[in-house]
Amino acid sequence: MEQEQLPTETPDPAEHPDTPEPAAPPDEVSALRQELRDTVERYRALVQASAPDVPPELIVGDSAEEIDASLAASLELVARVRRQVEAQLQAERVPAGAPVRAAPNLAGLSPAEKIAHALRQMAR
Repeated sequence: MEQEQLPTETPDPAEHPDTPEPAAPPDEVSALRQELRDTVERYRALVQASAPDVPPELIVGDSAEEIDASLAASLELVARVRRQVEAQLQAERVPAGAPVRAAPNLAGLSPAEKIAHALRQMAR
């Protein structure tokens, strides 16, 4: 009887798409996870530096997508607060300088009081 030859090569994953890839060693997985966390932290720091108007504690997330979504929401919040503060300041604004001076209203004075007022003005 002839023995059938078994293939000694490892099968090509492209030829067998349903075959799972071999799992990475646990220490490699933990190293990759740590590298991902470090990369996300660096990205968060860059995003915080690029948006100085946004408080850093508002930019949160464990992925680039979450950080981007957090930044968008934070920018909207900052814009809304800015509009409210500007509207409040506009409502409380006092014009600069003294008001325009007007001549005193002498209509309610008697003729003698008007003459006395005129004499006082001339004495100045």
